[in-house]
Amino acid sequence: KVKQEASKENAELLAEVKYERDDLIEEMMALETAVKVKQEVNGTLKRNLADVKDKLDVAIEEREGLFLGCLQLQELAQNALQENEEVRREARHKLANATTEPCMWPNCQGNRGSQRNILMGCGHVVCDKCIQ
Repeated sequence: KVKQEASKENAELLAEVKYERDDLIEEMMALETAVKVKQEVNGTLKRNLADVKDKLDVAIEEREGLFLGCLQLQELAQNALQENEEVRREARHKLANATTEPCMWPNCQGNRGSQRNILMGCGHVVCDKCIQ
């Protein structure tokens, strides 16, 4: 009878150990799956991070190019403003002297008292009679 009870107890202990072993195996498999998922997520994150870094590098290069382009445009605009100011000064000077300068039209038929005009583009002084 003692042997039967001991066998019964051993069988119960063995069943309990098998049950705990099965639980541990399930937990271990779940942990392995979680590790695999985490590794896949990490790989995806690393690839995405590399893509973002590449895009950021391209954006930085483009921005630097745009900045240099803006500096060049600013320099061109400054030069154009200076040239424009010089042309305006010359035009003001010519306009002030237009009434005293002779007509530049070939074979001018106008008289000395006629109004003078400055032709836009070339800046030549031409009298009213020749311009008509």
